[in-house]
Amino acid sequence: MVRVPLEFAKPTMRLAKPICDAKGRVLAGSGSLLTPSVVRLLRRLAIQTVVVTGGDDDIAGWEAVRSLADERRLLETRMGKVVPRSARAMLQEALDRRLARRDRRLGSETDG
Repeated sequence: MVRVPLEFAKPTMRLAKPICDAKGRVLAGSGSLLTPSVVRLLRRLAIQTVVVTGGDDDIAGWEAVRSLADERRLLETRMGKVVPRSARAMLQEALDRRLARRDRRLGSETDG
């Protein structure tokens, strides 16, 4: 399973989790192919990412949404050694908060 932005969804991919409306009705079930009509429906619902199975070989690294833990590791690697209370430390903290907010938002998108 991998999370991908809807814009990178391919017709060979299948949903790993069902997509439900606000009332809990299933709009696209697990295993549904991401046909153009399904993608249009998801766009109308303002879904930005989907968790898919299959087609992992077709997904470039930049097309997948990384986990929060992976994003934090990459951020630490990119920032290197940071002096506490420095401008770089504040920037790293701000980026970390943004990543955490994005993770919460994306989690609520697919919770159903």
